[in-house]
Amino acid sequence: MNKKIDCHKDFFHHHDLKNTPARDLVYHLLADHYPLTLDQLFQLVSQKNKAKPISHSTVFRIIEQFLKVGIVEKLSLETETTPLYQLKEKDHHHQLVCTACKKIVLIEDCPLQAFENKMANQHHFVLHHHQFTLYGLCSNCQKKH
Repeated sequence: MNKKIDCHKDFFHHHDLKNTPARDLVYHLLADHYPLTLDQLFQLVSQKNKAKPISHSTVFRIIEQFLKVGIVEKLSLETETTPLYQLKEKDHHHQLVCTACKKIVLIEDCPLQAFENKMANQHHFVLHHHQFTLYGLCSNCQKKH
């Protein structure tokens, strides 16, 4: 099983968040789907939890709590009019985004590490994080155009 899923209950406890069924469901949906708008997340919550409905405002509050304690991060992409949310795995992330179908592909390695260190040293900065997003067409959309 994924390590981040295994340890989320400890993370909740450490940040004084009860491990409620609603929080647990939102966490697991974010772990299984990358990344989601609030509406997409609410639709998944509704599909998974028909017996005990969870309101849109509850999902919103959970996301706000997760943002506050650092479980989740908000992404703003050129291709989206609303923010996306994803589990925060590390201090920064990189992705390829298809401008046609909006597919997002994660780039696992950090191609900026050496450049980042050089710029930080040169300008006497202590960097906290960065984002690196490349926009273009995925192979499927290239075939269509």
